[in-house]
Amino acid sequence: MGGLTLRQGAQQRGQEVLPCSLGQASRQRSDATPAMQPQALEGRAQAVAAEAVLLDAAAFRRQKPAAVLSALQTLEDFHKAQASVPDMLSRLTRSWRLVFSGPNKLAFLSYIPVDEDFVVKAEDGSLALESDLGPIRAKFKGRFEWKADSNEMHFAFNQAQADLWGRQVWTKEVDFKPKTYSFFWASDAIACARSSAGTLTLLKALQP
Repeated sequence: MGGLTLRQGAQQRGQEVLPCSLGQASRQRSDATPAMQPQALEGRAQAVAAEAVLLDAAAFRRQKPAAVLSALQTLEDFHKAQASVPDMLSRLTRSWRLVFSGPNKLAFLSYIPVDEDFVVKAEDGSLALESDLGPIRAKFKGRFEWKADSNEMHFAFNQAQADLWGRQVWTKEVDFKPKTYSFFWASDAIACARSSAGTLTLLKALQP
């Protein structure tokens, strides 16, 4: 997200059935689906390995930027090749920490150096980008439209706000250029998207 530079291992929580990992989903379907062709099996194995890299990057930020980019591209290519893509909005409705955005001319800045949270509320179509800058929490609030057949989120921010020690001290109406996130993976641990600027973004789910 340019300025919209976009905690924990994958788990399956509550009663909601989520595809926490490609490996788990593959095992659950193994008895109910015909044997996969070698090429398909290889593609799934690569996607499972890519997800493992991204889970580690989200949790510990110790994967090299090139490895994270490669994993993001592998997952994107794998899911583009699928016959159908499930609607991801319900899985995205929560708070996310933006972890990585690239490619970046300065590779060391690919990991987002500040706490920057992307908050999605499907019930009213609102979202927010919130960043901690010392005692100040900067907030940009806006609206989004969701395209279920392609998992695209079209959004724009229209209000800026600053809180000091948790108390609002400033607000202003803004008119930012609309942006799009095309999501290609979302679990209860991480989400991955390509922005309209062309960058690949990794987000980590925050605890409710």
